Amino acid sequence: MTLQSTRGFKFTFLRCARYATIAPPFSDVVVIGGGHAGCEAAAAAARRGARTTLITPSPKASIGEMSCNPSIGGLAKGTLVREIDALDGLMGRAADEAGIQFRMLNRSKGPAVRGPRAQMDRKLYKESMQALISQVPGLEVHDGAVADLWLRSLPSCTSTEATHEVEGVVLNSGERIRARSVLREATPILPGKGGEGLALVHRPWEYTVDEADYATQTYQTAKRLAV
Repeated sequence: MTLQSTRGFKFTFLRCARYATIAPPFSDVVVIGGGHAGCEAAAAAARRGARTTLITPSPKASIGEMSCNPSIGGLAKGTLVREIDALDGLMGRAADEAGIQFRMLNRSKGPAVRGPRAQMDRKLYKESMQALISQVPGLEVHDGAVADLWLRSLPSCTSTEATHEVEGVVLNSGERIRARSVLREATPILPGKGGEGLALVHRPWEYTVDEADYATQTYQTAKRLAV
């Protein structure tokens, strides 16, 4: 191949690449946050056949991480864990693999106030949950932090309707992921347009990765979205 033809080939390639556009990744459901609720929500969506992306910073460190009191269940949460398990959730299976003590609280009292509780090995529980998440078909775990919602202006609306529709999420890296529905771990934000149940989005949602002010951000976000 001559020098001239080689240069011509390179020019043609670069010219095509300059005008090429790459569509953002698409998911049916994006779940923000890989805590207990986020993992269950993402796995449930994927089991129903939805292409699901779970976005959380440092998945190896965060997914399945337990508090300083590594217990599953209790007087109030024991019933919830049983319901999750009945719906083919992950928490009960991970607890079976990582449990070191299983106890029924308030056994001496009536059935209404009894509650199952299991103490976990924190390391084993994290390993088990991450293994279970990796085995769910259609579920992709993305290492990142969401900086904003990706909004699209609606062409026409009344004063009682939302002015934007959610297209997806924007990560701190600038990457965009398109989605039909977006779910924050602690609070469902939307499935699409405003005026349909929980879907009230009037302005961009601010998300910080500072864990110290997570509770404050959750409260302020809920107030803004409920306007």
